[in-house]
Amino acid sequence: MPTPFLDSSLVQPILVSSHLYRQYLINTFQENQPYISNYAQMEVKRSLLVPLIDFYFVLSMPFIQTVSDGFAYWRNQFRQSELKAAFIAIDPLFGNGQIRSSHPEDKAHAVQLLGRYIK
Repeated sequence: MPTPFLDSSLVQPILVSSHLYRQYLINTFQENQPYISNYAQMEVKRSLLVPLIDFYFVLSMPFIQTVSDGFAYWRNQFRQSELKAAFIAIDPLFGNGQIRSSHPEDKAHAVQLLGRYIK
């Protein structure tokens, strides 16, 4: 069987989709190691990492008091597609109940988690 080629429409879900869907994709391509072109890798990095890095710096601003304030400020700056990609990636980080987005004392922890995720 030839090596499957993955474009950015599959690479992104493998990185940031729900656990069940990610497992399904991994099992589908388990037999043969998939080929991911340099262009697809660059597209994924551009569509996910650039907005995440921007959100990291927005969240680090001194006048942003809470994670919710950071989301509100950041949401007004980007196109829908950029927001969607970044929210898909951020949800597993902040959606587990570890970060209370409306509490100022959780902002520093959120910045730290986001920085680790970006690395």
